[in-house]
Amino acid sequence: MISRILIIDSKLSSFIIVTAISLLSLLTASCVSYDSVEEGEMNTVYKVNGGSVLMDKGIDKMVVLGARNDSDSDITVTVRAIGGEIGYRSSSSGVSNFSKSSSSMTRGAYLTGGNNAIIHPGEETMITVFLKNWYMANKKFKHRMEVIVDNGIERHAINIYATQDDIFDDSKKTFTYNKLGKNDPSRNGAVHMGVGVLPGDFVLTIPLK
Repeated sequence: MISRILIIDSKLSSFIIVTAISLLSLLTASCVSYDSVEEGEMNTVYKVNGGSVLMDKGIDKMVVLGARNDSDSDITVTVRAIGGEIGYRSSSSGVSNFSKSSSSMTRGAYLTGGNNAIIHPGEETMITVFLKNWYMANKKFKHRMEVIVDNGIERHAINIYATQDDIFDDSKKTFTYNKLGKNDPSRNGAVHMGVGVLPGDFVLTIPLK
């Protein structure tokens, strides 16, 4: 009887260990590991893993990352626009979002252009980050733009936080129009035409020093 109990206890212990390992694997699978992570700011040049990066205000509703390869081998640059909620107030009356309403939150949805860029030595590129659901935001927010530079051996990252004032040319006006429903695509689709596209003459220069 004692031996049978020991066998059952052994099987139970094995099951618990396997389950714990599985749960740990699931938790770590969603995490991204880097050799180093720095904290950065907008409009500042940073030297990261053989490259130079600069996050710029860009144009209305979009920020732009400039990246240059200062090393002797290829690097890959990636931007992860990480979460953050954009706040909005939804109205049940349908008149305007200034009326009595309930507070709500929605996940910031971003679109990137030119992401996962492979940059050869001495070359530059731009990666755009567009706030897709900009028309829903009507109060202050701050989102993390995680920039990863991979030289094939190491992966280093820098976190740059972008606020509503970095993303919108005039955040106060945008918030007001959003509350009034003037930017609602179902009612004013023309407002969204051409939004999120850099003008052809847009230039972002990273200083050499």
